[in-house]
Amino acid sequence: DHWCQALTGMVHRARGRAREATALFDAILQQVILDKAPNPDLWALGVAQRELGHFQAAMNALVKAQQNDPADSRAAVMIGQLFVSKYQISDAMKELDRALEKNPNHPFALSHKAEVLADHGRFEEAQEVAKKCQAVNAQLAEPHLVRAKIHEYEENYDAMLADVAEAKKLAGDSAEVLTREAVARWLRNETAEFNQVEQACLKVKPDHALLYCELGSSCAVRRRTDDAFKFFQQALQAGQESLTDE
Repeated sequence: DHWCQALTGMVHRARGRAREATALFDAILQQVILDKAPNPDLWALGVAQRELGHFQAAMNALVKAQQNDPADSRAAVMIGQLFVSKYQISDAMKELDRALEKNPNHPFALSHKAEVLADHGRFEEAQEVAKKCQAVNAQLAEPHLVRAKIHEYEENYDAMLADVAEAKKLAGDSAEVLTREAVARWLRNETAEFNQVEQACLKVKPDHALLYCELGSSCAVRRRTDDAFKFFQQALQAGQESLTDE
């Protein structure tokens, strides 16, 4: 069904298979919109529109899904993610909090909220939300990655790597986990280990520009300007190659 197609598309995207992902998302739009499917899966449509970069169309589908079933908190979580992607953080937090009002133990609302809090320097709050998320669902890697970010800020790289190792047990060698490990290895000046992790990350997701964005940002805040410039240049190159491939 369309939801299975959307989930499969997201897996392809996470593994760097942009063409396969785009084909699935395009197929959802064709079947739901152009072919005017009866009782369309608005969740799948929202995901497809989001992944294809159609922000407003994704928002429209998710808002309609929310109106059709106000008790279902999935729409609020996904709308929150949309706002995060547009750096509309206050709006994102409102939606995530709305989801948590309906279900205080919603694991994905908790994990996304913890990530947003950590990304914006609210580390104590992020730590508490991540802890609650882990208590609700111990199989999610995201709380460990949130704590890894907090340890990175504290420049406690041993603890950072320990949390990355816990995330790896749950999510395997995902691009997100390997990105955090690569940052830790570089900041610890472990060049050989960094090279291995970098190659593993690019094997999982060849166009992973975010790897170099994260490395560049981490170096920039520590005034390692030459390193930051190098990584930001690599991020731009990876982004251009991704656009060419698509």
